[in-house]
Amino acid sequence: DLITAIGACDGVAAWIVGEGDRRGSLQSQIDRLGLGMRIRLLGTRNDIADLLSACDVFVFPSTSGEGSPAALKEAMALGLPIVASDIPAHRDLGLLEESLYPPGDPAGLRQSLVGVLGDLNQARALAQSRTRDITRFLPERLIARTEAVYHAVLDGGSVGQALSLESPPA
Repeated sequence: DLITAIGACDGVAAWIVGEGDRRGSLQSQIDRLGLGMRIRLLGTRNDIADLLSACDVFVFPSTSGEGSPAALKEAMALGLPIVASDIPAHRDLGLLEESLYPPGDPAGLRQSLVGVLGDLNQARALAQSRTRDITRFLPERLIARTEAVYHAVLDGGSVGQALSLESPPA
């Protein structure tokens, strides 16, 4: 649980962005633990890139299996260090083992977060080096790949041929 983990990390503050049916219970937990000065529920925002650029680390504590989490990919594309729950959708994005913790485990989340924050320069360097990996999931690239497959098949070629012609990301 993110709130419990943040509460156990001295000097760490967090923004929780988005709306949902758990907002009331999250706010109650924040108030009950006295974390109102360190954890803010920001609700729905249109300035996500600005918020992400102001962060040291992006934490994605999902316990369910979103197919391909857009928020996580945005943070990766910006080169932010990531801490995320160890679920298939996150592994599929190529997150480093050190970035993952068991879902629903506040102590594991805290340990991963402390590890990243303990050597933030190294975490940033690693995250920056992996920004190219995420470009394969950008909508423009997915559309281009899909179009290439259709064209190859319509022209009598194969899917493998279409994908082998794809140029690497810039």
